[in-house]
Amino acid sequence: AHLQIQTQFIFLNNSSTRRAYYGISETGSDRIEEELDTLLHALSDTYPSGATPLEQRLNEIYAQIVPIEASLRNAGQKVVVCLATDGLPTDERGYQ
Repeated sequence: AHLQIQTQFIFLNNSSTRRAYYGISETGSDRIEEELDTLLHALSDTYPSGATPLEQRLNEIYAQIVPIEASLRNAGQKVVVCLATDGLPTDERGYQ
């Protein structure tokens, strides 16, 4: 965030108490601290539970990247996907 690089945090697990997506520096640098505080609060209130639909989330992320791949390459930009999980990937019903 301090580099003012657009960053997206997508939670793997669904939750009824928080959003699934948090963006940092997507609309400019004037709200970075507020966006970070919101994300950190969501992270501190998140505990391992339920299914981890890893394949579904990765497919969703891939679908977001593919349409902008050429423009990212032309601008010399890259996409980094970093995964953090508390357990084994499962489908939406909890099967491995």
